[in-house]
Amino acid sequence: MYKVFGAWLLSCSLLAAQTLELRAEGGHEQEGGAGRVVVMDIGDELVLSVRADLAVVRAAGLSFYLGLPAGFFAIASERPFVQGPLFLDAVEFANEIMPPAKAVGIAADMSLLPYAAVMGPGSERGRTGSGEVVRILLRPLRSGTVDIAFVDSPIYTGKLVAEDGVGEYFFRSMNGLTVQVRADSSGKAAADGDKGWAAIKRRALAP
Repeated sequence: MYKVFGAWLLSCSLLAAQTLELRAEGGHEQEGGAGRVVVMDIGDELVLSVRADLAVVRAAGLSFYLGLPAGFFAIASERPFVQGPLFLDAVEFANEIMPPAKAVGIAADMSLLPYAAVMGPGSERGRTGSGEVVRILLRPLRSGTVDIAFVDSPIYTGKLVAEDGVGEYFFRSMNGLTVQVRADSSGKAAADGDKGWAAIKRRALAP
């Protein structure tokens, strides 16, 4: 009985450990009625960090799908995600802005950004604890309030790859955020428009 109870507790701790969330760098993050809200001015750059909490789970990689409102943000690259330290040097199997024609079951007003990466074979492929998985640089093109969220559906869902490279864990929770972009009449957007996008990306996405 004690073994069964212990296994149940371990199972609960594993499930509780598997979380994925967005953090913002740039703008002002605050708590809103439905969750976290990032307030920023049009013309600012927004760096989003995807962070995983694995706790005692040992994982060799992960996959997720990030949903953005179509046409609201300029994205710095066709390979939008830059690896963070948690799965650094993992082999990337997906890192793109999915063409709308391939995004089956996704609303026309959403852009789907899939990411998948797995550490190569070896005795040290497992990762644990918590940290940044990837980051992405966005620039809002207009004012308004939009949600950025991980897509979780029968077709698209986030997973962790077990240390053996075969098994899988589902994330217990995947938390996005809301971005509120304010119109700026000070001419800031025009000034920022003179900057090279490549230079902005190098600065904002530097580890």
